[in-house]
Amino acid sequence: MRNRGSDVIIENGKVGLIQRIRHGSAYYVFPGGGVENGETPEDAAKREAFDYYTTKDSQPIHSFNFLGYRK
Repeated sequence: MRNRGSDVIIENGKVGLIQRIRHGSAYYVFPGGGVENGETPEDAAKREAFDYYTTKDSQPIHSFNFLGYRK
């Protein structure tokens, strides 16, 4: 299992999600990506948020760990 970092971005009362399509069905995920060598999950989340939303000045409000499973 690969470690990932993700952000929940809320701006003007709206939650930022990324639309993905798998097997012809759309689903939505929070922006995020895999943790690279020497990076923390928080660093990865911030890097990915910048990739999707071009914002560098966001500050985390809360951090948590989640152990997920995907088939």
